[in-house]
Amino acid sequence: VVVANMLGIKKKAFVEDRTWDYQVWNQPIRSYKVTKNTVVTAQKANQLVCAGVDPEPADCNSETYAFNDKATELRHIKMTLKWIGEPHQDLDGNLADVIDDYTNEDKYEYILEIDRDGKLIGGEWIGASKRNHPDFLWAGVSKTDTEVAVPKVKLKEDDLSPANGDFVDLGS
Repeated sequence: VVVANMLGIKKKAFVEDRTWDYQVWNQPIRSYKVTKNTVVTAQKANQLVCAGVDPEPADCNSETYAFNDKATELRHIKMTLKWIGEPHQDLDGNLADVIDDYTNEDKYEYILEIDRDGKLIGGEWIGASKRNHPDFLWAGVSKTDTEVAVPKVKLKEDDLSPANGDFVDLGS
């Protein structure tokens, strides 16, 4: 939902932390494509959400959706998300001509929950996406300074040299 709203409707860039269980790496999102958008029954949605859960919860075959009682419509969504990875640390400058070399993709699958007014109210990751999904998304709001990476303090050569020619032992 956020991807479609930000990139598709608002044409605004944003960043994701791709992994929910590892250190934070901010990856810019380049594009997305919904490859499946199908209405499913509550029973089918329950089965998809429960698949691979051991032991399987008792309500996985219920005809009533077990994960959000306000959901009146359920959709099975598959989406491909393209993101930009980091170039080698020795590479510098504008990479626009080779950006495809640094573009990667992840595939996500989830159940989208919609209420009786047609509003999106939630969802559940399914399949491999239960463990392989973004931890969070973020977008810049405003830029307050037009300069980039300009130090606020002017450093002198003395500031970059060890005092009296010796480095301080910081321990280990």
